[in-house]
This record gives sequence, structure tokens and C-alpha cells, in this order.
Amino acid sequence: MGLDIVYYSKDNKYLGDFRAGSCSFYNRFRNFLYDLSLNLPKKKLFSILFFHSDCEGDLIFRECQKLLKDFENPKLNQFLLLESLDEENYYLIESFKDWKKALKIVVKNRGFMIFC
Repeated sequence: MGLDIVYYSKDNKYLGDFRAGSCSFYNRFRNFLYDLSLNLPKKKLFSILFFHSDCEGDLIFRECQKLLKDFENPKLNQFLLLESLDEENYYLIESFKDWKKALKIVVKNRGFMIFC
């Protein structure tokens, strides 16, 4: 059992999907984001994911728009580079890339994400 993310345009056109991982991996990923955010002055990064239960079902356009800004924070790049040197973080970095790619597509199409 795990968590899959499917994303659609505002007119419900399928845009893509990705596997967010098992429930335990998704929790580990959110902890990873939290640790990254501690290194930055703006502490509210990724708060939407921190306070969003995957049981809630979806992320609406405004939430995706805010999250994309968090994922594109230029100050994160240096920390991601350091984290990528640690082999244990490989899948966390890949998941970060999956989220960022999907959010770009969703925001471009004014869409939404569904947690499955």
C-alpha cells in the first residue's frame, strides 16, 4: 500500500501521475522537507504538506501554486546539493523532483492534485 498522486487540469483533463511512495516513505519525505525548511529564514515552507492529510483527498490550485513557490525557493538549491551527496537521500531527492515537476504542470494548467 502506498500513496499515488494523480493530477488534472481545471477542466478535469488527466495530466499525469507519480508514486509518492509508501505511507512511511511519504512521512519520511515530509520530515525531509521540514529539515530542509529549518535551514531557511522563511519557516513556513511546505506548510501545506505538513498540515495536509493524504486522507483529505486533494490539493486545489491555490495550494499547488503556493507549494510550487516553496519547491522553487532558490535558497533550497544549496541544501539539496549537500543532501544529494548523502546516498541515503537519493530517493528523497528524486521524490522532491517528482513533486516539483508535477506542481509545475498543475499550475501551468490551473489544475489540481488527487491523493490515491
